[in-house]
Amino acid sequence: MNRPTDKRDFLRGGSVTHTLPAPCVMVALLLSTLPCWLPQHAAADLKSAKAAYGRGDHASAFHEFTRLAEKGNAEAQRLLADMYEGGAGLPRDYGEAFKWYYRAARKGDARAQFMVAQMYYEGKGGPKDERAAFHWYRQAAENGHLYAQHNLGVFYELGRGVAQDKKEALAWYLRAAGQSLVEAQHKAGLLYWKGEGVERDLSKAYYWLNLAASKGSGEAKTDLGSLTAAMSPAELLQLTEQAQERSCRTKR
Repeated sequence: MNRPTDKRDFLRGGSVTHTLPAPCVMVALLLSTLPCWLPQHAAADLKSAKAAYGRGDHASAFHEFTRLAEKGNAEAQRLLADMYEGGAGLPRDYGEAFKWYYRAARKGDARAQFMVAQMYYEGKGGPKDERAAFHWYRQAAENGHLYAQHNLGVFYELGRGVAQDKKEALAWYLRAAGQSLVEAQHKAGLLYWKGEGVERDLSKAYYWLNLAASKGSGEAKTDLGSLTAAMSPAELLQLTEQAQERSCRTKR
């Protein structure tokens, strides 16, 4: 039986591509519901700043985000960092971006925590530091950040910034896979196939690889083909039926 591919990747968040969305798209994706704990006037100011950004008035947005960020508003700190990181309406400045992401991250903002981890991992805004990247991926992952959960799994699988632990890697891949992240579904399937971090289970390997392949993952499709190539029609039918049963249980 052929062995699975063994490619690794890190996700940047906001999409399942390997680069951040364009600045205007990136911040537009963040124009979400305002936190209920914000004072009413601050919430109104933040909403106004977001609206300014949305209509392309970067100068006004930058002014308001800066004012609110300096007052300690975590969401404004993150959005200001996004402007610096993406070079939206101003020169790109990774040092300033990191500073504001870090301040928001310390306040518990999950996306800011994810971005701090990314910048530590990539060495943007300061020296590359995989241990620090692991710490902040873990913070973001525990706060429910989907892409942080995936990347934390990669760190555990490869032993980056932490002792290698494939059982823990699988646990985080499964958390993200259960939320339909294709890359995590693929990686979970590979670990089940190879029996790394868990007893080898071709039924679960088939389930996750097939799910990822059905959502457009070319690598998962290739691995699925390798997994099933040496199987008899009866063995393949059994795996297919087991996958269907597992899918039905998941939907209940």
